Amino acid sequence: MSSLANLFIFMRAAKLVFVACSAYGRIIAQRVAYWMAGVARDKYAVLYDLGYTTLPDYGGQHGWGSLLNNALVYLFYALFLVGLFREYHCDARPLLKVLENFLDGAVVVSVLGVMRSVAYTVTAVPTAWDMCRPENEAFRPPKRLIDVFSYGHVDIPGADSCCGDMIFSGHMMSALSVAMYWVHFYGKEWYIPGVAMCLVQAYLIITSHAHYTVDVVIAWYITPMVWTLMVEKTSLFGASVESRSSYAPVL
Repeated sequence: MSSLANLFIFMRAAKLVFVACSAYGRIIAQRVAYWMAGVARDKYAVLYDLGYTTLPDYGGQHGWGSLLNNALVYLFYALFLVGLFREYHCDARPLLKVLENFLDGAVVVSVLGVMRSVAYTVTAVPTAWDMCRPENEAFRPPKRLIDVFSYGHVDIPGADSCCGDMIFSGHMMSALSVAMYWVHFYGKEWYIPGVAMCLVQAYLIITSHAHYTVDVVIAWYITPMVWTLMVEKTSLFGASVESRSSYAPVL
């Protein structure tokens, strides 16, 4: 086996390891944010948010707005898989290349996930949902920082929820990522549908009080920039990307 082939295998393995490690790191970071929310419980106060005051309230965590919010982000994930199937079935790309594109997409999203984890573990931001309020009996964060590494905390209510997992919105990040993937691979005819669905996602995130408006705004800034840098300026997606548009002016 040539040294070049060994390099390709090593790079793919490195991508898999990075995606797996970042996924575990995100779980730990969520628990750290939950622990920080417990430390700051005496200073808890929902932040004043222009989106909360001007848009309707669709029931918080257990309302229909939250259900639609989660359903829409799963729809975005499904569209990403549809895009991969289209590459294989309609564009006649080799299956290995399609799977590599899937892995490259996971790498970009993982980088964004690492950025999110850093952001919400350095500053405790109070979550608006009732289950994350100190007076709620379900609010039982880890008492010690070391406890975030214990698997025993998986069953604690809210231990792996979004209590403190605020800046920036992961749902918005995922929606924007899939929209840019479709625009980049299949042309600007997907621009309007992609932007429209992302705007609906943003509306549902804010009206379900899953995130503050600033979390959504920051996601609209950071996600396109990271995708631009990683896809346009690196070898991710390789020669399989027949770019008919640019991320920068899209979202």
